[in-house]
Amino acid sequence: MRDAEVRPGRTARGGETVMDRPIVVGVDRSPESVAALEWAAEEAQLRARPLQVLHAWEWHPRPLATVPADKSEHEWAQGALNDALERVSAQFPELPVEGELVSGAARDVLVAAATRAEMLVIGSRGIGTISGFLVGSVGLSTVARAERPVVLVRSAAAGNAAEAADDRLLPIAVGLDAAHHGDPLIEFAFEAARVRSLGLRFVYAYSPPSIHDRAAGKRDSPYGRELLQERQHALADVLSGWRQKYPDVAVTEEAVAGKPARVLLEAAAGARLLALGRPRRPARLGPHVGPVIHAATHHAPCPVAVVPHERSAGGT
Repeated sequence: MRDAEVRPGRTARGGETVMDRPIVVGVDRSPESVAALEWAAEEAQLRARPLQVLHAWEWHPRPLATVPADKSEHEWAQGALNDALERVSAQFPELPVEGELVSGAARDVLVAAATRAEMLVIGSRGIGTISGFLVGSVGLSTVARAERPVVLVRSAAAGNAAEAADDRLLPIAVGLDAAHHGDPLIEFAFEAARVRSLGLRFVYAYSPPSIHDRAAGKRDSPYGRELLQERQHALADVLSGWRQKYPDVAVTEEAVAGKPARVLLEAAAGARLLALGRPRRPARLGPHVGPVIHAATHHAPCPVAVVPHERSAGGT
């Protein structure tokens, strides 16, 4: 069952109706949902795309404890959607926006919505909570199954350091494996940096092969220096053409020896956004996110964008 409260799309400059893929944001009544809504609205405005606000709800024989006694679950859900639309109208009055109320399991509704979106944005409380769209496996399942980029946003109170500090000059950090990279991730990162006039910091985190002594991975050992140079050159080669395509985006790149999850969480601590790639898996293997994405979605203090892509020729 679908209900919708729709405000007609406004026209873009020049008189053309905005028809591009929308930025879709899933909302509920949590603080993280509000943060995700505001992030998505700003993103839609920056990219000159319409915003679609989505609320998923399920009927229960016994109404949830969060639903007031004088309201039905449907009324409570519609109210959540209306509140979100009113917030967007107040803060972004010129933004084309529509709302959609959908009955169904959150993970299925979100994944379906992502197929028609430029990106999907959802709220995240990180680790140790069971509220909002990141409920148990819902958030990770959505990230693992979505065919478009998914951005998880935390509220300032939940530890979104970039938003709390209001430092809009922080760079966008990108975790990139130069050996198995995906162009959609790189393009997403450059576009995100371009529309915000921010710099990009590409980080290639790697671990030395296990057949070598641990000391071999250190910068001050001959093997460590050779391996580091190889990784740095590989990263530079991957980004060379993209630098030419986006000459106005300042780019820094570094290869770092260490556990990728730890290295990228450290990068996220000083970033406006952390972008990661997710190689698509054969359907027979089922949805899956690796340890780096799992760690980032639970622990990164800034928004995390997960971009699906086909495996590169050298991928595993």
